[in-house]
Amino acid sequence: MCLRIVFLSLLALLLSPVHAATLDARWQALEGLQADFVQVQRDVDGVLLAESAGRFVLQRPGRFRWDYTEPYAQTIVADGVNLWTYDPDLAQVTRRPAEQALQGTPAALLADRQALTTTFEIAPLPSEGGQDGWRLTPKTDDGEFSRIDLWMQAQTPVRMVFADALGGITEIRFEQVTLNPALTGKAFRFDVPAGVDVVDIQ
Repeated sequence: MCLRIVFLSLLALLLSPVHAATLDARWQALEGLQADFVQVQRDVDGVLLAESAGRFVLQRPGRFRWDYTEPYAQTIVADGVNLWTYDPDLAQVTRRPAEQALQGTPAALLADRQALTTTFEIAPLPSEGGQDGWRLTPKTDDGEFSRIDLWMQAQTPVRMVFADALGGITEIRFEQVTLNPALTGKAFRFDVPAGVDVVDIQ
């Protein structure tokens, strides 16, 4: 096992610049995305904490919509200016400046067109089932995650695994993916439902 780890570490060191350029080329070609998603969270011991599912729509730069449908409804919308989070069960919406709220988050990674090499050290992971993988390690420690594993099939993101500073893991799998769909601004406009309180957070 030790020899395997040493070998993979050496391979990553040797191939990292090439793979980083390959990943950046694919990543920056991504203009939009529409997919179903499954999100699984586990603690440091691998114990399941939560599992959720829903629909995701993205248009770069800076606009996305997460519609959680399981186990309960929640909508998160970034319209390019504000980040809206709507909890129907609470009849409440929170509104925050998007740039501030998204800094260092997985959503920011997806929504940003910036080259990944700007903020991450990138190393290849072994391919799995025709999917190419990379490990992204932040160059600074001011984000929410200590590493991000990203898997793509050709130009399409299919899986992301985020490890936080406490060892917890969040995995997001994308299914029924449409790459660069035709979207309008209406997809990212959030209209506050009647009778729902809006809480502004700065």
